[in-house]
Amino acid sequence: MRHIYLIRHGQPDFPNEIPLCIGRTDLPISEEGEQRARLLGEFFSEKSLTAVYCSTLTRSVQTARILGEGRFEPIQIEDLQELDCGLWENLTFDEIKNKFPGQFEKRGIDPEGLSLELGESFSEGISRFKAAIEKIINESFGDIAVVAHASVNRLFLCTVMNKNLNELYSIPQPYGCINEIMIEDGIFSVGRKGFLPSDFPEEKEIESLWKKYNTPENVIIHCRAVAAKAARIAGELDKGGLRLDQKLIYASALLHDIARALPNHAERGGRWLAREGYEKVAALIACHHDLGEGESDPITEKTVLYLADKLVLKDREVTLSERFALSAEKCVTDEARASHEKKYREALNTQIRVEKALSGQN
Repeated sequence: MRHIYLIRHGQPDFPNEIPLCIGRTDLPISEEGEQRARLLGEFFSEKSLTAVYCSTLTRSVQTARILGEGRFEPIQIEDLQELDCGLWENLTFDEIKNKFPGQFEKRGIDPEGLSLELGESFSEGISRFKAAIEKIINESFGDIAVVAHASVNRLFLCTVMNKNLNELYSIPQPYGCINEIMIEDGIFSVGRKGFLPSDFPEEKEIESLWKKYNTPENVIIHCRAVAAKAARIAGELDKGGLRLDQKLIYASALLHDIARALPNHAERGGRWLAREGYEKVAALIACHHDLGEGESDPITEKTVLYLADKLVLKDREVTLSERFALSAEKCVTDEARASHEKKYREALNTQIRVEKALSGQN
């Protein structure tokens, strides 16, 4: 079985750090893009690659070179380029929405029927990209890496998985992500999609995510306090012999309220982080408000984040009784009070489970 690792390039160095719709515009990668490419290099240093391919666009070439870590000189293939975006090229998505409202709406609900003015159609794009991939496979051997672009990656994955192109944007393709494609007896199959070489972002990237999603400063202060509390709980559990991923807990705590200003913020924040390629972080964030664990369930990273969040009010540590007494004041109906009481019991049970673990009890 051969593995084809289809990769999206690192983040481009956009002018004034404002993201633009780019297809053929030739931008280098940013400092953050270089960091993601180095993580790709670390990931693939443990893989038995035989070659690295990329498009001729600078952001793809640079990512491929850093990924190769001097072991491979990337083989540049022009037809691996991104779609030609036509009149959308170099516009912000707000500008596209205002100038081409009908097309922009169609992008979200019927991408298969979308035709970019003076640009490249999806059928044209997938035709040349698929031909390039097939040529690469026929001319190579073993496992290879191919550094390409978000839209053509999604189109190719849809084709391999026999998905309707209307599902195109359900496939996450964050910068520097990896898609695992297997070939056996000429048959293609897809493994993990849109995953990153690291399970969690480092603090500098976390700060970029706060900025990207307009996280208010008071929420960031709260997240930092929860992260500190979660780190202490995880550290104590570790001393007692319960080995959890403390870095994952800390990063997830820093991001747990990234969508706090919006309804269903836990679920929404989880979706955002999944879209960014951090599946494990997303799973923790999505249930930090309602854990859903029973009394006999094992303590995991989710448990620690959930409890730490309940023990911090704004930027200070509180007891569960204090925390829930304050929130009870907002419950004005019998239904709301019953729901609040249920959540309080869940938090108490979680605290008891953690305290038992800390004291060495089963």
